[in-house]
Amino acid sequence: MTESRDAAATLADRQAISDTVSGLLDAIDRRDWTSARSRLAPQVRTDYTSLFGGSPRTQSDAELIEGWCALVPGFDATQHLTGPILADISADTARVRCAVTAVHCIGRDHWTPSGHYEMELMRIGGRWVIGAIVYHNVFVAGDDTLPKRAQGRAGPPEEQA
Repeated sequence: MTESRDAAATLADRQAISDTVSGLLDAIDRRDWTSARSRLAPQVRTDYTSLFGGSPRTQSDAELIEGWCALVPGFDATQHLTGPILADISADTARVRCAVTAVHCIGRDHWTPSGHYEMELMRIGGRWVIGAIVYHNVFVAGDDTLPKRAQGRAGPPEEQA
């Protein structure tokens, strides 16, 4: 009986983890910053160096959302598509991997990076939240000037939040 309960808890955790990751990407695409922030830990380590260069960062959930607000709304549309979300769960922590292709459009132009996410999640207050996001770029298709154009179109972050 205990083994059956453990399996059910694991399935429930896997679904909750998958919903957290998918929900974050969906919220970003819908520009629902409140929903996106609800899926993040209070401090989040991010590493997009394989795509943008620079250095990994640790920032508050609010600072991360502010950064996304300075870019994402400048696109006419975005769509993050993932493959299966694979999770290794240990008590109240999880390591997650998934393939991702993110289409970003301005008019008919697109910028489409494809790669893999590695995320670390933790259970806080009974909910799974994302504490680390590492993106490993595989390739980029389309117009690589679109992110800079989007930044110019996004407007001040306080107008977006």
